[in-house]
Amino acid sequence: MDYFSNSELQDLLRSLRNVTNHGQLNWQRVGKYDFDAKIGGNHFLLYTRDNDGYEPIGLIISQNNDEVEKISQEDLGENSSHQLSELYGVVKRKTLGIDKVVKNILESVKQLEEEPPF
Repeated sequence: MDYFSNSELQDLLRSLRNVTNHGQLNWQRVGKYDFDAKIGGNHFLLYTRDNDGYEPIGLIISQNNDEVEKISQEDLGENSSHQLSELYGVVKRKTLGIDKVVKNILESVKQLEEEPPF
């Protein structure tokens, strides 16, 4: 981290997670495990270092096409690292529609449970 203080980064990660969770910020899938979002002239690219969908996770913050900050879990303290992981999880679930898939599966299983076995 070059520009953001640890507390600023924690606030940013928390805010991004909250607005994503509430559907106020939409992320786009730009690779198998990469996601990006834009707010005004600010661009956020969320990625996994090994391109496998698992930690370590990184975040690139750009403004007007200039990279401002490149953050990796490996460079962060425990709290910020955890928040980056939580943000990635929320973005992945929302963007890939995982919540809808889980809901559909659970509804199907519930219907099976309600049916008599014979």
